[in-house]
Amino acid sequence: ELRQAWTLARDSTSLVGRFQNHIAEGHPTLWFLILYATKNLVNDPLAMQLVHWFLGVVSAAVFWRFSPFHRIQKTLFLFGYFPFYEYFVISRNYVLALFFCFLFCAFYPLRKRTYLPLALCIGLLANSHAFAFLIAGCLGLLLLLEPILYPEYREQLRRRSVLMDVVL
Repeated sequence: ELRQAWTLARDSTSLVGRFQNHIAEGHPTLWFLILYATKNLVNDPLAMQLVHWFLGVVSAAVFWRFSPFHRIQKTLFLFGYFPFYEYFVISRNYVLALFFCFLFCAFYPLRKRTYLPLALCIGLLANSHAFAFLIAGCLGLLLLLEPILYPEYREQLRRRSVLMDVVL
């Protein structure tokens, strides 16, 4: 998958060609757009690995900063098999899904003021990986059901203007 993703980006001569090359792929296009942009800056697979590493480090930093766990739990999680190896070491689009999930969790307390960061996270999450599309749907459903299930939260929503947030 690593070689295929880079080959798709490398062999695309234009953005339209990039989308045409991506038709047979089963994953959304965000990772391939990042690779296409990376290929246009530096035409070397090492650049893709550096971008992936950077996204992994930023994901880990978001998790470390905003998660409610103790240091040992954060460390054990981040250096576990899936987060560390599958998501941070192997250059795949999984890192985007993990990053946007962590970002959604970090922005979740902001929902009492605005849904815009959460909506952006859900939209980007849905375009990062096929399985992340399902997670994005569940997170969107969470935001839709929360005012229905919790009357006190519904009152907070009535007191502030949320029409644009609800539309987004």
